[in-house]
Amino acid sequence: MSKKWVWAVIVIVVVAVGAWYYMSHKEIGMTDAKETAAVGNAMPSSTSVLPTDTAAIDAQVTAMSAAVSALSKTSSPKDVAAAAAMIDSTTVLMSKVAPKLQAMISTAQNAKKDVAALQAAMKDLGTQVASAGSISKSVSNNANNAKKPMDAAGVAAAEAQLSTAVSYIVKAQNDIHTVAAGLSALK
Repeated sequence: MSKKWVWAVIVIVVVAVGAWYYMSHKEIGMTDAKETAAVGNAMPSSTSVLPTDTAAIDAQVTAMSAAVSALSKTSSPKDVAAAAAMIDSTTVLMSKVAPKLQAMISTAQNAKKDVAALQAAMKDLGTQVASAGSISKSVSNNANNAKKPMDAAGVAAAEAQLSTAVSYIVKAQNDIHTVAAGLSALK
């Protein structure tokens, strides 16, 4: 394993652990939609809610993209599986943010705001995350079942599939930013 790959893995692990720790030890996001309604249907402040979530996603997407790009320098099924696992963990993180966004959209909708574009972005977010998750699980299973180092064609095929998954994740990331910006604009 090259030094760049080792450093990429270390950075990814540190970012992921930091994001997990922060999210598990500090409540992030809106409280309950009923509580929000109780304070006069005020629009939730996405600027106070989403920066931590979006920053964690942005960091994970950057690290995940680097890990997938580094696959061309390896023949280890473990490296392929690790890159696929990073994509999977990013889909999990995005899946945890989605209900927060949906709650904020529901609050806006209850306040009679036009949320059609936000709902469309949320629908696309779900599609992109599901597609990326499906690909990452498939590649991970194939890599974990490999008994020996992968040949160049096998690594290239895995890298191509994971690159497709990364493109879905980037689209989902853009959807999250679209919703966050849209919620801020509704204030």
